[in-house]
Parts: sequence; C-alpha cells; structure tokens
Amino acid sequence: MSGGFAWSPHCRRFQKQFHQAQLWLDDRVLQDAAPFVPVRTGKLLRSGQSAPGGGAVLWSAHYAAPVYYRKLHKGSGNHPDAQRLWFEAAKARCGQDWVRGVRMRAGGGG
Repeated sequence: MSGGFAWSPHCRRFQKQFHQAQLWLDDRVLQDAAPFVPVRTGKLLRSGQSAPGGGAVLWSAHYAAPVYYRKLHKGSGNHPDAQRLWFEAAKARCGQDWVRGVRMRAGGGG
C-alpha cells in the first residue's frame, strides 16, 4: 500500500513553520554544496543564492550550467572535493541531515 500527501493551500496553521523550514533548507543546501562547487575565481561559488521567497537554490553565474553538467576532473585548487553536479554530491552527503532538520523545523519531530 502506498501513501501520499496532498498539500492544501488552505492549511494556514502551519505555513509559517513550513516557510521557516524551507528557508533553513535553502541555506543549508548552499552551505553544504559549497565544498563541491568548482572554484577558479570564486564568482561561481558567490553566485549561489536562494530563489526569492525560498523553495529553490541557484548559482546565477552565467557559466554555472555548463560547469554543473560538463565533465570535470575532481578537485579544484582549494576545493579538493569540487566536482560537477555539486548539488547531487551535497545531497548524497547531507540529505538525511536536511530531512531531519526540515522535519524538526516544520513540526514533524527529528
């Protein structure tokens, strides 16, 4: 048997804590992905930001997508863990911590 969850926009009771949990997650993703972002000048790393209102993170340097998806040799100067698909690397390393942190902040326990 599979379960599911349908979000209702009328569920205002929890909106504040869900929003705070989302902002926390966005911040953690940026922090935890940083060691994996290739660094040459630092512009790409500094371009990481949360989308307005939260719910997404992005690296806005004009060359972010090609660097993210192209084949890259691991390691980059002071970032020995630098690699393409840096969000995926951060998620693999920290994803369970993200889930626990969101649950705690959204009221679902730890």
